Amino acid sequence: MPVLEKIEVPRPEGKKVVAYRFTFQPPGRGDFTLLVESPPVWMEDEKHFIHDICRVVIHVETQKGWDLVHGRDDQFTAAPLTRPYGLRPGTVFQTQVHERGTGANASHLVEIERFNATPPKALPPDEHITLALKTNADGVATCTLPDPGWWAITATRQFPLGRKPETRERDGKSYPVIERVTLWVPVDDKIPLKPAE
Repeated sequence: MPVLEKIEVPRPEGKKVVAYRFTFQPPGRGDFTLLVESPPVWMEDEKHFIHDICRVVIHVETQKGWDLVHGRDDQFTAAPLTRPYGLRPGTVFQTQVHERGTGANASHLVEIERFNATPPKALPPDEHITLALKTNADGVATCTLPDPGWWAITATRQFPLGRKPETRERDGKSYPVIERVTLWVPVDDKIPLKPAE
C-alpha cells in the first residue's frame, strides 16, 4: 500500500481543499485496479454516514485484468463489463454491482456524473447533471458516456426487505452507514494516432 501524503490543492475561486496523493509504479504490463476506501464520513444534512469505495483501472500496454472483481468477500463492489479505458464520446458502458457474501440480488441505484475540474458558471437542472438508473436483476447497469472527460459511475447499496444497513453511533444516537462504490472511467477527447506499421 502506497503511503498517502496529505496536500492542499488550490481551487479556481482562491480556496484550498485537502487532498491526498500517492505514487503508484506498475510492476509490468497489464491492467492494474486501484481501490481507495474511506472510513464512514458523517453527512450532516442527510443525517447518515457515507462509506465510499472508489475504483480506477490503470492500463499499461496489455489489456489484461480490467474486468476482475476486487474487494473483500463481504464487500459491496462493482466491476466493469465494458473495458474502462480507450473509450470515445457516446460509448455505451456497462458495470455489474456485486453483493458479495449475501447470496441475494437487489436492484441498486446507480448515478452517473461527469467531473468538472473548474465549476461551471451556470448549471442546468439537477436531472441534466446526474443521470440516475437502476441495475437489472443481475446487478447490471447500462449508460452512455456522451462527452470527453472523467466520469463517476456510483452505485448505492439498496437492502432487500428484512435486511438493514450497518449503523454507527454519533452523539449517543444510532445512524445508518450508506455504502457506495464508484468506478472512475475516462472518455478520450482526441484519439492518439501512430503511424501504421
